[in-house]
Amino acid sequence: MESALTFQITDKEFDAIARLVYQRAGIHLTSVKKNLVVSRLSRRLRTLDLPDFTAYLEHLGRLPESDPEYEELINRISTNKTDFFREPVHIDFVREKILPTVKHLDLWSAACSSGEEPYSLAIMLQEAQPFVPFTLTASDISTKVLGEAQEGLYELEKLAPVSKPLLAKYFLKGTGRWEGYAKVKPILSQSVHFRQVNLMDAKLPFSASFDVIFLRNVLIYFDRPTKQALLSRLESYLKPGGHLLLGLSDSLIGVSDHFTALGHSIYRFERPRRGAP
Repeated sequence: MESALTFQITDKEFDAIARLVYQRAGIHLTSVKKNLVVSRLSRRLRTLDLPDFTAYLEHLGRLPESDPEYEELINRISTNKTDFFREPVHIDFVREKILPTVKHLDLWSAACSSGEEPYSLAIMLQEAQPFVPFTLTASDISTKVLGEAQEGLYELEKLAPVSKPLLAKYFLKGTGRWEGYAKVKPILSQSVHFRQVNLMDAKLPFSASFDVIFLRNVLIYFDRPTKQALLSRLESYLKPGGHLLLGLSDSLIGVSDHFTALGHSIYRFERPRRGAP
């Protein structure tokens, strides 16, 4: 098997790719990510039969900004690490603290990757007693992982955090060529609305606001100005008193003072009074 690190990247080439990724997705690539860029893009260079990253950049430069090749770039660079029932303290918080206070829950799983987070939330909401009607939106910038999420097919080892009763209730185990896999049942897949969303867009494609936004393990990839712009944008889509749940490595320190920290990277949105900064 050919090594993904056959290609070399110069500082100039890396800086050009980093600028493109930052402009398109807000992801801040520092020089320590050079090997990641090479490993993620080398196969694409081979597919396009390009000799080096300069040729790749020239190829991009000849394309219109709407060309799918730019989307391919972001799909390959963006990190998509997720698990079922990851950081359960957040799921417990929604079930125990938020559900009892609402008659209908509007929830957004931003940067949902391949679907483990929204499906975990959907299972919890389906199982909650008493049941509260909900709308669960899940989004990601990557069309590749969104396709995987919508397909809802997972290796059984990925489903290890799901209890056996819930696995039997919400997943179909594969047989034959699909042995070792399980697929979400319609009761689960139909309760999640997937859509592509670029969090860097000036206006997001939502007409309603949310009680809860999950934005876990995203801010760590942005610089401070990008974080501040994103948080300012998200405030427009949170109901007063709504909650923003971040990854345990994320923080709003120096980013926004419109949120009250409740612990475990859980923040309550305090809509600023008119005239307040």
